[in-house]
Amino acid sequence: MARVLRAGAIVLGLLVLLLAAASVLLPRLVAGDDVRERVTREVRERTGREVAWQDLQLRILPPRVELVGSSLSGDTADAPPFAEAQSIGLRLSLLPLLIGAVVIDSLEIQGATLRLERTSDGIQWPRPPPKEEKPEEADLEPKPAAERKPRRRKPDFGVKRVTLEDVRIVLVDRAVSPPVTWDLGPVSASAEVEGPGGPIRLELDGTLAGSGRILGSGVAGLDRSVDVCLELSGVGLAPLRSYLRRGQALSGAVDGKVHLHGAAGETDRLALGLRLSNAVLDVEELRAEGDLTLEATLTGPPFAGPFHLDASAAELKTGGSVAFRKPSGMPAVAAGKLVSRDGRYDVESVKVEIGAAGPGASGADPCAQAAKP
Repeated sequence: MARVLRAGAIVLGLLVLLLAAASVLLPRLVAGDDVRERVTREVRERTGREVAWQDLQLRILPPRVELVGSSLSGDTADAPPFAEAQSIGLRLSLLPLLIGAVVIDSLEIQGATLRLERTSDGIQWPRPPPKEEKPEEADLEPKPAAERKPRRRKPDFGVKRVTLEDVRIVLVDRAVSPPVTWDLGPVSASAEVEGPGGPIRLELDGTLAGSGRILGSGVAGLDRSVDVCLELSGVGLAPLRSYLRRGQALSGAVDGKVHLHGAAGETDRLALGLRLSNAVLDVEELRAEGDLTLEATLTGPPFAGPFHLDASAAELKTGGSVAFRKPSGMPAVAAGKLVSRDGRYDVESVKVEIGAAGPGASGADPCAQAAKP
């Protein structure tokens, strides 16, 4: 028994020495020029962009890697970075490493900025540079199985939780004229896997262009399905003017909910339940001023579908040869279809009822059908 205890003490002592040595040597190896060159080359081959960082830190217990002052270059030398972050931290699970699996307990991103651009071809993401064409090898005989290099088995990989703090997302939409800049930030967000193979719970809290707040929650599945509810508070409507046809105008602020459903990056359904405060809406020769209630269910893209507008709390005016004015407080509702033509939105098949007590807004919660985890 004494021999067993002595052997165990020796093994434990060796493990402690190995961990102590690793805690000293591994950070130096990770911070070396060889690692920097290998990572930058890999990123360049996958994205066509240059990656840089100020410092790369490694801790052994618990296993953690932290990237400080990192950035991914823009599409030209003069462009600002496509993405940059003050800190990116990875905390690894220790036990899965022993069986060749990589499980990230948490991925923490702080002080980051992501700059996106949308054109008529969609959002422009970094892409790998075109590969050089290799000479045809059809006439070459395949090597015997004994001479082929065995393929390395890729390690299992998973992430349990992702958190974002003080993150800013800037989207310049050049698909419309004049271009619109959507500035979301600062943002706090999280994505957490609820058990093995389970859904991913999403949470978001951010400010849009300094004019309003957006709260988001929902789930994402392993099949890339996304079911998210956004709650808007005091979000300005002025940027939407670029999406309207000439002669139309829209301003004011919006509160309410938006339900998004579809796949990651490919939303196919939008349900809206919104209240427009102090709004000014010009459509053809009709102007609405005041508070409006909008309900719509749109599918796409391009998104189109029925809408219902309650303008009872707004003043309506018409010009031209037939002048008309409806004071605030008189019932007025409109129903029709919202359509998209060449990237801009218009309405058709509109029916308006003024003075009579129309159907009014239903007040239904567009997020009531959101998926539950």
